[in-house]
Amino acid sequence: MRTQSLKIYRYCLETDCTYITNDLVEFVIKTPELHRLGSILYNKIDTESISSNNASSLKKLATMCNIQNLKHTAFIQDFANRLESKNAKITLLKSSALNNYIYSKNTPRGNSDLDILLDDDSSGHVLTELNIIANEHTPKSTNPFDQLYEKTWISKQQPTTYIDAHFTLTNPFLVNIEHRELFDGSIKHPYYNSESIRCLQPEENLIHLALHVFTDGYYFHYSILDAALLIQKCDIDFNKMVELAQRWHCSRIVFFLLFLIERELKVSIPQEKMKMNHSFRYFVAKTIMMKKFKKQSVLRRCQQILCQYTLSDQFTSVIAIQLKYIISRIAYIFKIES
Repeated sequence: MRTQSLKIYRYCLETDCTYITNDLVEFVIKTPELHRLGSILYNKIDTESISSNNASSLKKLATMCNIQNLKHTAFIQDFANRLESKNAKITLLKSSALNNYIYSKNTPRGNSDLDILLDDDSSGHVLTELNIIANEHTPKSTNPFDQLYEKTWISKQQPTTYIDAHFTLTNPFLVNIEHRELFDGSIKHPYYNSESIRCLQPEENLIHLALHVFTDGYYFHYSILDAALLIQKCDIDFNKMVELAQRWHCSRIVFFLLFLIERELKVSIPQEKMKMNHSFRYFVAKTIMMKKFKKQSVLRRCQQILCQYTLSDQFTSVIAIQLKYIISRIAYIFKIES
């Protein structure tokens, strides 16, 4: 299964994948996590080279991705009009930023929600407008870190559209990201042509994708495909990216992403940027992240803790976050019992 996922990612990076096999197409159809690649694959494959049933199923996945992207695009455009009147800004994240950019409008990468990062200077206006067009969603999860750095809204007009509004890029206890620098350096999204709709610079985008792989704790994460395509299509300043990662205390995480891309997807990375990736630490991390466990499970939690100890730049930060988790968890239990 793991090898097949990587083969699918490699196909997505090729100019075409007419030589893809029926077995691999069936694997995509049977693997929900890969459904998000339906549109990309369908537009690359010669459907006559695969069975009619597989071609029909893949077309359905592609249609779902395209419809979802159209819904998200319409929501962002409406949101942009509202934000412009308030001179407010948001920064799109993950596939919300990469679709209609490195993924074309006709072959979007599917996603489960719409991710935005709030600018400190205009978050009040953004939340006011967001509450007009969406309802805040309160999760039932008992994780004490839920809503630590993001909250979820559901569109009133499109109930299947979930908006994750991030107040910080990731868990603030693990890394030291300078968000003012992110906002000031953000660029106007090339598709929406609005000063209110921004995206991260390519180097910062790569760092965020690395953090996404790290926090999910899964070696075969689809974000490595996003990152590889970003490297292929953008002129990445690797020196700038490394300097940012070191300053934000997430260099090991970023180097690990480069390790994944170079090793598994065969995308060329400047060799001087790979020198830290061949240490024993990265092979330990790979071993830890080989299996994907259910969210909220004990095994998933143990996997995340081991990843933190293996790849975090600051050991003391990992200890601090675990202590905070334990204290918050105990406080939550006593609150429930009382």
